[in-house]
Amino acid sequence: MKIDLVRFGKCRTPAEQAAEFVKATTKAVAGLRIMQNRILVGTYVQRAISAGGIIMPDKTLDESRFQGKAGVILAMCPLAFHFKENDELMRELSAKQRTEFMRENYPQVGEWVFYRASDTWEIALGEGAPCRFIYDDVIVGRVTDPEFIW
Repeated sequence: MKIDLVRFGKCRTPAEQAAEFVKATTKAVAGLRIMQNRILVGTYVQRAISAGGIIMPDKTLDESRFQGKAGVILAMCPLAFHFKENDELMRELSAKQRTEFMRENYPQVGEWVFYRASDTWEIALGEGAPCRFIYDDVIVGRVTDPEFIW
């Protein structure tokens, strides 16, 4: 399967690109069962047309694929972000408090995160979406705009 960088590079905003990733991978993600503490992210692709109207060459878009350090979470194993050091704390919290703790402290599906690209495993998924599998502890943090990370 060929990775379709242009499709994702045409998106004007990170939210639009995240929606395009979901659209391109929904069927494939439904058929996945992610194991251990792995997470599936759609790799952010820089815009194909700059803010000044310059059309980026395909080679420039390829750099997003190879060097991309930001991605939107598409799916997670249920064990992701369940660290041993949190076990005692989690036992003391109610189910509602545990959910809030996880939401506040760890990224969720649909959020943009950043990581070291070399700690990931690239795959093409669904309709040519550039994706990566990563371990939960490789994620460095959340980011509101993936263009901040390069």
